[in-house]
Amino acid sequence: MNWTCFEVDSNGHLSAVDCTSVVGRWREGDGPFWIDVESPDHDERARVLSDLGLSEGLVEELMESGHAPRVLPLDEALCLEFPTQISGNPPELKSTLLVCFDRLVVTLHELPSRALAESNSKLLSSVHIEERSTSALVCALFVASSSDLRRRCAELREAAVVLSRLMDADPEAVDLEQILDLKREIVDLDGVTEERAVILEMVGSTKHPAFDLAQAVDQFRVAVGNTAATARRLDRLDRRAGNLQARYDALQLDKTNRRLSRLTIISAIFLPLTLIAGIYGMNFERMPELRHPLGYPLALGGMVLVAAGMAWWFRSRGWME
Repeated sequence: MNWTCFEVDSNGHLSAVDCTSVVGRWREGDGPFWIDVESPDHDERARVLSDLGLSEGLVEELMESGHAPRVLPLDEALCLEFPTQISGNPPELKSTLLVCFDRLVVTLHELPSRALAESNSKLLSSVHIEERSTSALVCALFVASSSDLRRRCAELREAAVVLSRLMDADPEAVDLEQILDLKREIVDLDGVTEERAVILEMVGSTKHPAFDLAQAVDQFRVAVGNTAATARRLDRLDRRAGNLQARYDALQLDKTNRRLSRLTIISAIFLPLTLIAGIYGMNFERMPELRHPLGYPLALGGMVLVAAGMAWWFRSRGWME
């Protein structure tokens, strides 16, 4: 289990603190603190909440996650669950459980979270938390997470631009799997973004003693705006990826049509030759050319001339290009 602990200092910045002392300091009235817990073990994550004073039944309820966005205003805390990433094969949506106490925020997740890791590095130096409160800290995390969504969307946009330029330069340079991988990543990120927008909407209408949104309304609006902008960009990216696949499908159809055209031309050339061979393959006693000394080479020469003439005619019309 990986623990990472931070404190909102007097200057409004997050600073790393010793995790062994955080709970004790919080119970003595200090804070606000942020404890981030990463562990694939269900029991370890549940034990963290139990140690903070939540009842066993409540902890089990919280840990039975359906990976769907939810807001649970409890007596002891405000609990939020929101999607973090999609992983595995087949893909599975993974979520983060965020529990807001008075002066303490706890995040629990199974896998390393890119958004929270980004929070660890960026928030320490760039984000100013005006109010030393739980709500201000949570909204700062929302801002970092929504910014990460925008960065991931920008990366997908750049990948789509690269594929588009490659296809413009050389349609054969792009594989269908590359386009499908891009579409899958767009769909996955769009699913996370949509669910994140839902949780922000739910949080915006929630009132709880441990979470006073009025103390961080500006940061909350930034998080909502970033998420909405990402959703719009992903819609455009999805259409762009669809256009790339349509171009690829059109190219493959054109290649198939060209192959069928060549096969049709070859068949057309051999049709009169088959007719000639069929005529001279008939077993009749009185066939004038049958006993002619030059009958065989004349028949072969005629067939070659017919084939060459038809091939020249098809090529002159541009049908064999």
